[in-house]
Amino acid sequence: MKSVVLFGDSCLGRFNRDRIRKLEEAAGNVDVYNCAVGGLNSRDALKMASFIAKLNADCIVFSLPGNDFNEIPMDETKQNLKKILEILKDSKIIMVIYPEAGASFKEESDFNGKMDEYGRLIKKLSEHYDTKIVDCPKIFANIKDYHEDDGIHLNDDGYQVLSEEIARKIL
Repeated sequence: MKSVVLFGDSCLGRFNRDRIRKLEEAAGNVDVYNCAVGGLNSRDALKMASFIAKLNADCIVFSLPGNDFNEIPMDETKQNLKKILEILKDSKIIMVIYPEAGASFKEESDFNGKMDEYGRLIKKLSEHYDTKIVDCPKIFANIKDYHEDDGIHLNDDGYQVLSEEIARKIL
């Protein structure tokens, strides 16, 4: 049985009991443990990374998009992510790039621009650290309704699509 740890912000933190069961079902032969926390930024994640590494998970699904935008300069985010990936290097890592914000999110254009920049950073880091990527802008491109009313977080349909894509990357 493989162990999978979800580590990051609310994107993964909102994997509740039912969503975890669906992910376990989709991936097959895995136990999923959720260590994600809403509001987590790269500084917080860096503090937690050594603990997460000690869990010796077969796979770590990592998401950390929007919480750095207003608090942490992109250069620091990049350095924090590099350190985190070094700490977690003994596990297979899957990094999640968030989808664009929905129309109901007031700061949509600014958020989406920053999210694009973050996505490019993740793609560059994944090449160097040999991580897998769940590219939500790509997988949600032809899906219309995948957000909660807040325009940021995924709804049940969005989590179903995300779970299926994570499961493919775990295998």
